[in-house]
Amino acid sequence: MGAATSLLSQQDPEQLAATGQTRPVKEQATDVRDLELLRQRELAERKSRAFQRGSRHSRFGGSYVVQGLKSIGDRDLVFHKGLHNLKEHSHDLGKEPRRVPKRRQPAREPEPRRRSALNVRLFLREFCGDFLESCYNPLMRLVKVSAGRAGTAGSL
Repeated sequence: MGAATSLLSQQDPEQLAATGQTRPVKEQATDVRDLELLRQRELAERKSRAFQRGSRHSRFGGSYVVQGLKSIGDRDLVFHKGLHNLKEHSHDLGKEPRRVPKRRQPAREPEPRRRSALNVRLFLREFCGDFLESCYNPLMRLVKVSAGRAGTAGSL
């Protein structure tokens, strides 16, 4: 039973039930469009990461004075990291954030369910059907019969 639970834990039951049935052309087109958007986004991220890292390492580990950005005093900020890290600069770097109790934390959005490959969904759908026919339904019939017998025996 544990194996079946772990197999089905990440699956959406409605999606498994609909697997293998013919889908409308609109639905297929939206799926193809969504996949293409994801692919384009991934390619753009990969390109931006390639542009970010240079081929040569700059050994300059110096300091920069950021004019117009004040530090704690009235002086300009002295920045000891590379200039590419300047956008992420915050005066709160290195500070320990305050712990918020669980009851005061905002409710988390459920993570979107990931969709398995079609052959995996088809296998799991067939597995669920076989499990219902060969294990669950006979067990429930036995429970029903046993409950009926226990009810009639208790009324005597």
